[in-house]
Amino acid sequence: PHVQIAKLGEDIHKGQVDFRLEVFNPGPARKAQVNLHIQSSDMPDLRDEKVLDLPAGGETTYSFSTSGERLHEDAQHRMQLSVTDLGGETNTFPGA
Repeated sequence: PHVQIAKLGEDIHKGQVDFRLEVFNPGPARKAQVNLHIQSSDMPDLRDEKVLDLPAGGETTYSFSTSGERLHEDAQHRMQLSVTDLGGETNTFPGA
């Protein structure tokens, strides 16, 4: 699958995550596993895992959001996102 980060969120600068990822599948129908891990120096880790059904020649959206100010300005944050074709191929996006 091909992956595109479509949205971080209008209020990401205020610490609110509203994340959207587009997963494109140019081949036959398949499943993909999305793993999201956000680490913050002043808050507990956030983790999300989801299995997506990818239609043949189509796309599927993955979304993740938080309420309130979750990512504080004075803290350090790291996000790691991986999308794995359950047949074996992995796309990883490490964050800074």
